[in-house]
Amino acid sequence: MHRGKFRYVTKDTCLSVNPNLYHLPPLSSFNDVLILPVKDIRPSLSLGDTSPYILPYHGFTARLHPSRLHSPPYDRSSWRKQELIKTVYMPEVEELVKKLTGCKSTLVESAVLRTNVHSEVDSLSKEDPGADLSDEDAGPCPRMIGFSSAGGASPAPKVHLDFSPLGARTHIRKYHRNLAIAAESVIQAENKLLKSDVNWNELKDHYRGTGEGDDGVPRFALFSVWRPLKTVHRDPLGLSTCASFPTSDYVPVDIVEPTGRNIPPHLSHIYALHQDSIEGHQQTTVNEKAATHLSNSYVACAPSDRDGTGHGWHFISKQEPTEVLIIQLFDNEMEATMASRRGNEDGAVSSDISVSGVMHSAFELEGQDEAGAARESLEVRIVAFW
Repeated sequence: MHRGKFRYVTKDTCLSVNPNLYHLPPLSSFNDVLILPVKDIRPSLSLGDTSPYILPYHGFTARLHPSRLHSPPYDRSSWRKQELIKTVYMPEVEELVKKLTGCKSTLVESAVLRTNVHSEVDSLSKEDPGADLSDEDAGPCPRMIGFSSAGGASPAPKVHLDFSPLGARTHIRKYHRNLAIAAESVIQAENKLLKSDVNWNELKDHYRGTGEGDDGVPRFALFSVWRPLKTVHRDPLGLSTCASFPTSDYVPVDIVEPTGRNIPPHLSHIYALHQDSIEGHQQTTVNEKAATHLSNSYVACAPSDRDGTGHGWHFISKQEPTEVLIIQLFDNEMEATMASRRGNEDGAVSSDISVSGVMHSAFELEGQDEAGAARESLEVRIVAFW
């Protein structure tokens, strides 16, 4: 069994919003540091679709997934070229997600290139706006982060989940016009319920699933497909498991995201965002015309057992560029079903927080070379609809 260093926030700590785009609170807030066991899931790569790690239960899985960019006429430099990522690699990611999930349609919303060691403020906060935009332009989609002259982003050695259920729902409404339009059937169904005095936390009780009909909310999910660009020798990506991570260890926090341009108001509007309906999050109002907005996410406090068995960390040892992790950031089907499933299994359910995605973090692998070259990776974020 491998061991790694994981950074958590202290229980009941007061977290401030980091003003930089996409950034979690500073590392100084993650001052509960534990050395925990990490299970190597490398053997599952050879199992393909019979892998024991499945998205609807664990919140992650791994696959062998060579890309056309790994073969001539392409070379390692091709992974830093935006147009090749968009035209060659992103369609491969969409096909992979469709195959794994059975979803009907997908939209790639962003790609993040990470090529530096951790720094508190990196190129995530320096998003390239692209060419001068007209008043009617929605701006680039997918957003390409870390490809500009500002340099690549860096790993996040902080245990976190990028979206709470409210954060995911805010994201599809506010992040980009193309995303909001792609999610229109979801947004319209949810807004109909919100206008009828259903609050945000209760939307999971109106999940319709993948069936036809006018009642309830259709399924949507957000995934990250994470690939190293060279063999990982330091700061690998660790994944917990949705199946056992206690919701009592979740800590809500807001992060700043850019707001998309020219999103139709009936899709971007945030209805009835009151403190008693948003799981204790800080956000109570939204400026509909602001250049940025707050998106709710989770960080975590350390496991009460201190040996981390409840958090159940996993990784791929010496992960290669042809090996990908598929990470569930949100799925409203899991949100609707996991609470009852976990309650039936062990009774360890918090009524205030819904499990809908997987906690993850870059971590220091015990024995890694701290002076070694930075880990390099490409993360593609994709939204799926059924």
